[in-house]
Amino acid sequence: MLLGTVHFATGCAGSDGTANAASGNTEEGDNGESNDNNSSKGSSQENDNGDASSLSWTPLGPEGWSSYEPHADTVKIFVSSSQGDDTHTGMSKEQPVRTIARALELARERSAAATIARPDWILFKAGDSWHESFQLRVDTIKGGLNIEYPFILTSYGDGDRPRFIWAEAGPLWGYGWWGGDYPTGDSAPAYWSIMGLDFHTPTKDPTSDRFDPTRVYDGSNPPVVAFQNQGHHILFEDCRFRYTALIVQGGSDHVALRRNLFLDNYGYHDHTDTNSVYHHAQGLYVNEVEDLLIEENFFDHNGWLDETKYPTTAPTIFNHNAYLDASVTKVMIHANITARASADGFKARGGATVNNNLCLENGINININERGTLDVEQTARYNVVLDALALPLHGPEEYSGHLPRAWGINFGTITESRLDATGNIVAHSEFGSAPISGSCAAFPACVAGHLVHSWGPFPNSAGSFPDPDRSISTYMTSIGQTASLDAFLTEARLQARSNWRREYTAKAVNSYIRAGFGVAMN
Repeated sequence: MLLGTVHFATGCAGSDGTANAASGNTEEGDNGESNDNNSSKGSSQENDNGDASSLSWTPLGPEGWSSYEPHADTVKIFVSSSQGDDTHTGMSKEQPVRTIARALELARERSAAATIARPDWILFKAGDSWHESFQLRVDTIKGGLNIEYPFILTSYGDGDRPRFIWAEAGPLWGYGWWGGDYPTGDSAPAYWSIMGLDFHTPTKDPTSDRFDPTRVYDGSNPPVVAFQNQGHHILFEDCRFRYTALIVQGGSDHVALRRNLFLDNYGYHDHTDTNSVYHHAQGLYVNEVEDLLIEENFFDHNGWLDETKYPTTAPTIFNHNAYLDASVTKVMIHANITARASADGFKARGGATVNNNLCLENGINININERGTLDVEQTARYNVVLDALALPLHGPEEYSGHLPRAWGINFGTITESRLDATGNIVAHSEFGSAPISGSCAAFPACVAGHLVHSWGPFPNSAGSFPDPDRSISTYMTSIGQTASLDAFLTEARLQARSNWRREYTAKAVNSYIRAGFGVAMN
């Protein structure tokens, strides 16, 4: 490999009325720009890195956010905990209702007990907080009309995302949790867009006076956001999940998770000599979903808190930033940042296409088809892996518990016709183990799809590169910021629709790192 630009070949042949998160900061009656990009494949414009700007099926505005205009049948329901009253009409920002329950009653009336699809918007006042659950029952809401005119939950006004605090009365937000007989197939709800909301569990938060690191959470009362039953075309975008998980399961299809923050969720465990309790906790858990897009999200520090201060919150082998069960199919993981996961940054047990993600100090940075199933899609293209979590991961001995992982990219059993490994970089881990898995090492095309540099005792990939020592610290220096990983992650945690900065995205960092290795995307 020569100094200069490296062009990777494919690894294997064949293979106000203002809705802040809906239309930007516009005044009532002016709800953003029209966008007719409603195909199931979404936008595929190329940016300056040669990477598709978005793969979303949602209609996108010029900055890459989902953008909607009200339909002629749209009714907006305004909700404010600080200014609302449930005797108000809820039909204007001057007459907001106060509670989530009342807003959902109004939506239920509009949908005739979930028998009529309505493109309605429920808007929560920015900066307000609620200690109340979203109880979305079988007869609450049917959904929207189509991709262009969905049912929307979002915010209005200026300020921070509206905050929803776990009330210890079931999930923070739940569809399919309360009651039964939820519809399936063509009768299932469709076209929901949940955007710009903040979900928080104070009992897991060390800064809260309700913090309890030894609490064991009952499965009948979980502090989670849960879409539990079938739905079609479900979007979560620009939401923040703090000390809580997003769970999507139950047979849904066309689920898009875009530009969200998944932060600091963890579970209780007790690993004394007389007891072994391991509660599983992820930032994101997905089960029985077809057509899943995970795009431009930020995942950080899920699965553990601080073993030194709080021994029951140590990292374990069971906890991950994102866990996709083997029942999840047609998966695209695109342009995300995943950092400091207990075990896996991305665990895609049923295979996936994993493109242009930035992975920072995860136990196993990317893990595709770890169960070793044959004939599973394993595509990894132009991902950048920098360092790995070197802490021992607690767990049963039969699963190699109590050992660190510190892996780069792990492939399970490989079916060569379903493999595409191209342009990945695995670099800069003093204690790194297994930059690529043994199954990958058995296929020359898989080996050729990875550049390994300064990874534990493993040899560097052959070649002379322009600047292979580039790192997050040097990247931060290049943009005039404090030269550290912590400084980068602190800024990335502040990403939002109202504060979106390209320099704290996977695409920007990966472009910088690739230039140091002379790698060009194609």
